[in-house]
Amino acid sequence: MHEVSSIVQFFAPLPDNQRHTLAQAQLKGSLEKFSLFANLDEKTIAVNGKFSGLSIVPFAKIPGIDNLTGQIQGSEKAGVLRLATEEASIIAPDFFS
Repeated sequence: MHEVSSIVQFFAPLPDNQRHTLAQAQLKGSLEKFSLFANLDEKTIAVNGKFSGLSIVPFAKIPGIDNLTGQIQGSEKAGVLRLATEEASIIAPDFFS
């Protein structure tokens, strides 16, 4: 996932604040048979694939996740997210404060 965030920056450079947020997320994990299609002019997007060991550190008020595995399929109109994991966890240090 870390490599994917670098590739995205190459093809679709993000503004500094979004690039900084993406770096703070410290994405980790693997993508399998994953495809992402975007038409920025038409404002359409489609995604399909599997992911495993997905981890994102908590930042701002957004909780993190660790070791998430599943499958995603969808477009800008609708989608399905199937989780198939036994040892995932949500990291929410500020949840009860």
